[in-house]
Amino acid sequence: MVDFGHRLKELRRGQGITQRQLADALYVSKSMISSFESSTRLPSHQVLMRIRNYFNVSMDFLYGYPKAIGLDVTGLSQTQTELLRGLVGEFRRGDAAT
Repeated sequence: MVDFGHRLKELRRGQGITQRQLADALYVSKSMISSFESSTRLPSHQVLMRIRNYFNVSMDFLYGYPKAIGLDVTGLSQTQTELLRGLVGEFRRGDAAT
């Protein structure tokens, strides 16, 4: 499992931004970002939520659980949600057949 600090650094570098730029976007200090990335400090819940929203990733992803995938169905009707679940089921059955 990948640790949080490593995951944060990967996300930041993948966006091509500096620690300073991320710190400014999250309203924290650059040294705090450095501490997160070196795994000497973990963010508060509030900062963790900002990180999640900034990078548009799940909490499971931030904590290093690569198989966890979330699907936001907010605003969809019950019918639309059921159709999406059916589609996911079809993909799973397709993977099992290969």
